[in-house]
Amino acid sequence: MKDYIDIDDVNDVKCETCDISKITRKTHPNIDINQSSEILELLHADLCGPIQPESYGGAKYFMVLVDDFSGMYFTYFLKNKNEVFDIFSQFKA
Repeated sequence: MKDYIDIDDVNDVKCETCDISKITRKTHPNIDINQSSEILELLHADLCGPIQPESYGGAKYFMVLVDDFSGMYFTYFLKNKNEVFDIFSQFKA
């Protein structure tokens, strides 16, 4: 009795859906992905959490701000979601 799957057994299986999904397509044209023309003109934000375990300081969430023009990341740790507006206001100031 085998306790594992032999890779040779998997390669012998034919799947029509798998074959169709591997159809090649034309590549996307190269374009400038930056939509902004100066620093801090456009920010992207992401709030993640709750995370387990929480940090030593008691943070359960973190927020990442990314400047579209420079690509610079800013990470902030939060104890609760209510802090987002305050942190963004401080960042903007």
